[in-house]
Amino acid sequence: MKFDYGNFMKDLNKSIIVNSNPELGIFFNSAMSDAIKDLQNKIIENDKYCEELHKKLLSKEYEETGIPNEIDQTILEDQAECSMHSGWLTESLTSINEMRIINLYKSFEIEIKQILEQAYPNVNKKDFYRWDILVNYLKSINIIIKDIKGYNETNQLRIINNQIKHRGSFTNEVKFIPEFYNSDRFTFENINLFYSRIYQQVNNFLSKLSSEIYRERYEFDEERITKITLEYKERMDKETINKLIEKLAQ
Repeated sequence: MKFDYGNFMKDLNKSIIVNSNPELGIFFNSAMSDAIKDLQNKIIENDKYCEELHKKLLSKEYEETGIPNEIDQTILEDQAECSMHSGWLTESLTSINEMRIINLYKSFEIEIKQILEQAYPNVNKKDFYRWDILVNYLKSINIIIKDIKGYNETNQLRIINNQIKHRGSFTNEVKFIPEFYNSDRFTFENINLFYSRIYQQVNNFLSKLSSEIYRERYEFDEERITKITLEYKERMDKETINKLIEKLAQ
């Protein structure tokens, strides 16, 4: 049997382009899981310690005059230090969750660029980090990504990623995302709820998008073949068409 180079390359590219089971973010999540648990335990311990400190009674003199004695001063200093440490632990926990968002979106960007590099090696992809350019390019090759399930969650991931990176007041786009309706800042809790909701949808979206890119590049149904044939018939004479057929059959 004659070796079919075309089928070989098609199957090879399918194995590279189509990601049927992406695991974006899984390695970073695994690396951070122990750190998150450790911080959560430290927050619980610190909260208990702060609660005990606030149970300590200050002197009657301090209550009346606001002037602490030596014991009062020690208690007040311990309470303030405990409160500051509680804030530091909470911010550290939030920061880890923010990094999970950034890592997930960066992983998505890297994967998409690699897929497009394989499918369309001659296309300049340096500006694909801009969402509008990526969306418009895919539209130019007949892929409407807004119609792919998981697009909304992936776009929300992009919005939250940008908000984390650029800081400032929440944009209207952020405020329209359910987990941040009534918030003016990121917390471990609202980011965690958001991440849990969108994580699998983003991975599913990448899987479906990679299949769409492969389909557009390598699959030809009867309608598409007819369209290509008509285009060439309008531009080539019969002799040139026969030469093309011979070349394709080689």
